[in-house]
Amino acid sequence: MTALDDLYRRFPDSVSRLYRRLGFLPTPVVTSHTAAVVLDVARDVATQNLELLVRANVLKQTRPGFDFYRFSPYVHNHPREVGEEDEPEQEQEAPRRVLDWYLATAARAREQLTDQTLGYAHTVAPSQDLVPQFTSLSGALTWQSDHQENLQRVIEDAAAHGWHQATWQLVDANAPGLHRLCRFRLSTTLHELGLYSAQRIGTQQGVCRMLSSGAEALAHTGEIDRALDWYRSLGEAARAAGDVFAEGRHQLGLAVCHRQAGDLEAAESCLADVLELWGGHEHRHEQPRALAELGRIFLLHGDWRQALAILEAARHNFLTLADAHGVAKTLTLTGLGHSMAGNHAAAQAEFHHAMGIFRDYEDVYWQTLTREFLAKSADDDGDDQTAAHHREQAQKNYPLCGLTPAPTVHDRLRHAP
Repeated sequence: MTALDDLYRRFPDSVSRLYRRLGFLPTPVVTSHTAAVVLDVARDVATQNLELLVRANVLKQTRPGFDFYRFSPYVHNHPREVGEEDEPEQEQEAPRRVLDWYLATAARAREQLTDQTLGYAHTVAPSQDLVPQFTSLSGALTWQSDHQENLQRVIEDAAAHGWHQATWQLVDANAPGLHRLCRFRLSTTLHELGLYSAQRIGTQQGVCRMLSSGAEALAHTGEIDRALDWYRSLGEAARAAGDVFAEGRHQLGLAVCHRQAGDLEAAESCLADVLELWGGHEHRHEQPRALAELGRIFLLHGDWRQALAILEAARHNFLTLADAHGVAKTLTLTGLGHSMAGNHAAAQAEFHHAMGIFRDYEDVYWQTLTREFLAKSADDDGDDQTAAHHREQAQKNYPLCGLTPAPTVHDRLRHAP
């Protein structure tokens, strides 16, 4: 008998139960929430058990005062080994419970990012007392950032177990947050798992959602050819399912990719198809996205008058829908149109308005784009000090959002998804 065996045998029952069940989890870090989930107890009871494991020196807090714990290095696989001997049924049940908790929590976080409530299926529905109540966008994004490594491991483990429905749904629940946090490469990796899982169980809804948000992530990483392939597959899946929304997302995605590749004529053709497809009232939530993209195409053509007219229509539609984030994107593009027209005062007013909204939404990517455009407008207006300030601030954000310097505003407008 090893020293760890002896220590384990002297733990109170609830502590030894937690010790071995944590050994079955794929997550490198555990919290009082996940401990409560695997024990099926209240969070304060789970915290007491965690503290006893910390005192026994088998768990360590990752940072003092934070609800994150890791096994001490010398523990190795001991918790799993005793779990396989004393409670083998938990090898499946413990990770499944934690998977369902992450799915419920990620879905709730997603609501702060998208204003959408999606009903995901759970095998073991967690107690609502254990699912955090997010009251702000900032709180939801902080949770997702803090749990990013755990979420990745849980998704990978779910796919390995063949829990395919939960796999694609957890990828779907996390996609908006990953994209807001500019974790596009991680998003593409997880979408590959999600797409495989959705295809395995034959869910057209899952396949369409994985292809749509996965292609968006690919476009952000600059993998245009792969993004085009995913969008084309989305079109095929959408037509097979009779899903007009997904068919429109396919055409809109193709338009963005063609624009990034410099084929503005092909982009315009796709946008014409989108606007025809989404022409009915039932698709009014999607129409302004296509209009905003069309406005961007006209800016790239140098036709700022037509661009401003289209962008005004897009902004009106976003305002009607109370979509502040969509409004902010049109403000940035409208500011660029005013700048092209030489109306720099109007341009900078639009840029500053947009940046305020992007700050509220914690969207570093679009804040950075807007600062770059503002710097160029200030340059053209002869305000070197303002231009230098915003260019410097934009460059500080490059590591946070995966951007690199662009030779010209035209290049940035063309390439940024």
